[in-house]
Amino acid sequence: MNLKSYTNRLFVVLSIVLLICACGTFIVRSINFALYPFPLENGEGICAHMSFLLKHAMLYKKLTELPYIVANYPPVFFILNFFSLENNIFTIGRLLSAISILGSGFVIYRIIFLLSGNLFASILGAVFFFIYPFVNRAGMMYRVDMAASFFSLLGFYCIIQNRKNRFFWGGFFFILGLYTKHTVWAGPLAGYLYCFINNRKHALKPFIYFITTGAVLFLVISLITKGEFFNHLLRYNMYSYSFDRLFYYSNNLLSYTGILFVFITSVFFSKKFYRSPVFLYLIFSVLSLFLLGREGASNHYLFEICYACCLTAGLGIAYIDAETQKIVVRIVVFLLVVVHISLHGEIFEHLQVPDSIRTLDRIAVDKIKSEKGRVLAEDTGMLLVAGKTVYMHSFAISKLVEKGVFPKNLFYGLFHQRFFNMVILDSKLTELKPQTVMRFTKESLYLIYEYYEHEASIGNYEFYTLKKD
Repeated sequence: MNLKSYTNRLFVVLSIVLLICACGTFIVRSINFALYPFPLENGEGICAHMSFLLKHAMLYKKLTELPYIVANYPPVFFILNFFSLENNIFTIGRLLSAISILGSGFVIYRIIFLLSGNLFASILGAVFFFIYPFVNRAGMMYRVDMAASFFSLLGFYCIIQNRKNRFFWGGFFFILGLYTKHTVWAGPLAGYLYCFINNRKHALKPFIYFITTGAVLFLVISLITKGEFFNHLLRYNMYSYSFDRLFYYSNNLLSYTGILFVFITSVFFSKKFYRSPVFLYLIFSVLSLFLLGREGASNHYLFEICYACCLTAGLGIAYIDAETQKIVVRIVVFLLVVVHISLHGEIFEHLQVPDSIRTLDRIAVDKIKSEKGRVLAEDTGMLLVAGKTVYMHSFAISKLVEKGVFPKNLFYGLFHQRFFNMVILDSKLTELKPQTVMRFTKESLYLIYEYYEHEASIGNYEFYTLKKD
């Protein structure tokens, strides 16, 4: 074995060690979080409730009677969660998200290797993905975002292989992705455009099948729901836009990408990169960032651009390696990767929910269970765990009230009539957090202040009960 072959194997082994560390901590956290019986964030309860409504054929209904629920996602993720564990309604959904993350890491590795043939760079591309904190920690939630992004990336991988037998599977996974979350368009746009550029004859028919299948599915579901699928997905989903919100989340991406920009920028010196499908994917994923300005957007909208950054960084390392072919350069690259990981050392922390938070969540659920009347909560998941009926998702309905789409008398009437015996907020009315302000109208918060009094603070929850006359 010559020195070059030995060093190549050595750096591959070292990159595998990094992958095991990053992937291992993710798996440990995923298992611990999947078994946690309470919601980890507000969005989990909303998705879990939509799964419940689909199971009982109550999703995509007219907003003329309770429950007032806007089902602003397509049904695939909820279908996959059709069965849930009785002792933990979140486990299956979280495991689906965790599997999607593991699958995404593998597909990133496969795409880089397909385009570069560099094993060292391909493994590091996967490592970068697991290092992103909002992937390693937030991505495993019971939400549609990660599964949708994974389906779309898998479709992209199938399409760019530019083989007839893979076009069908590419379209299939694109449909799955878009009918899990209808905004994951970076993969289909980049994949089909790349195929049109390189093999228009083979790409045209699969593209027509993809568009036709997606349109027919949309039409069929809309007909079954008497037009409500269209309303919930599009008409009721037009929220306000803020460039401040866009810049805030974009800054999060930049701060966590950090050293990767060294590798990302290096690949732009390669003429070959501009003919790569990853170049197109990068363009469309950057354009998808504009969705971050929508009210209600969060770090969960960043998964596609994370894919693009990891793919581009991996190809950047492959380019540097091919151009230099020097051991010292590989050492520098490897050290930069280690520094990048050390700067995001928080992924190795908090591998499970602290016992103190678990205790407080249990106390909060017990208090909700003890309330015999109706309860409204920002965190829908707590109501589901407590076995309570969910009558309304406050954020979506509040936005429709502000737009004049949902009748104000129905919404405010619930408060004037003291329909809810208890209201649970994520912050005190005297110290409102931005999230609470976003999830209610000003008038509804005033009515809560008028008719309810603060009873208890338990963990992250503030309990309000009806004032005594």
